[in-house]
Amino acid sequence: MQDNDLTRISEAALKGALTRIEAPSGALLSDAESAELTVLLDQLAAHYPHQTLTDETGEIWREAYQLLAKRYTIRRLRDAMVELMVRPGQKFFPHPTEAAEALDNLIAKERAATAIVAARSRRAEDLRTFWAWVDQRMSDPDTQGMTEQEFLDTVKLPGYAGMKART
Repeated sequence: MQDNDLTRISEAALKGALTRIEAPSGALLSDAESAELTVLLDQLAAHYPHQTLTDETGEIWREAYQLLAKRYTIRRLRDAMVELMVRPGQKFFPHPTEAAEALDNLIAKERAATAIVAARSRRAEDLRTFWAWVDQRMSDPDTQGMTEQEFLDTVKLPGYAGMKART
């Protein structure tokens, strides 16, 4: 290789390294959402007064936080960032990947809570159906003379075996 070739390669590498990565085309957030994100990030920055980010880092992080806000909503981003603020050992402004991880944890908690509510609702509906079936069976001729508890003692269905009579 000649010196001229090396110079062109070095110039190309330098130009590539200095080229700014542009945000995806089109606005990620509305003006109102962008203003809300700015307020959130300013409030968070005030919580970490001993850390100074370079303008370039702040700009790229802001773009990353815009993506997170678009993907998860600003409300969820705020909730996740508050969780990070009170996390023991969190001494620095959260890196966007930390925020993404906190958001994933928040979503998992929301899904688990939703699943619990749904399971409780299904169980309540199952019990209503079960007691309607008990009422129907108690009126059948083959259960005449039995108390509700005596009938319930014959039930062997998992989840319903051992049920106590209504009072």
